[in-house]
Amino acid sequence: MCDMTSVLLKITDTVVKGADISLKRISDNELKGFHVRLGKLKPNGERSGSYYLYYRLGGRGGVERNYKIGAIESISANEARKEARILTGEVAKGVDILSLKKKKVDDVKLHEKSDDVAVLMNEFIEKFIKTERKRPDDPIRMIDVHI
Repeated sequence: MCDMTSVLLKITDTVVKGADISLKRISDNELKGFHVRLGKLKPNGERSGSYYLYYRLGGRGGVERNYKIGAIESISANEARKEARILTGEVAKGVDILSLKKKKVDDVKLHEKSDDVAVLMNEFIEKFIKTERKRPDDPIRMIDVHI
């Protein structure tokens, strides 16, 4: 048995699936910063884990980040490596890929909420404003402007 918790190898699906139980992390020897973190052994004999890209913005002493590319169950090692290469190019341009990812998630959540509000407002207009008001145009205009 191996006493290591980390090793430097080319990350492939075979290496990840056949990794020793004591290994917690495999760093790729071809692409700097690309690594896989391995979880504990499940009762069915498989291990969970995820591919990551470690990067630093601002050079030495700059901001350090770990960007999660995907789970080993949902993405192959080759796909994760290709994604890591693309992301490395973005980081080289000075883009903080992790904050971009968080912004996209926040934008999606905001869009979902605004869709919910739009549905509720349309329902309110149809059920109450148009049926209860003689001149529904003014309240509808106010709702459109302010909400």
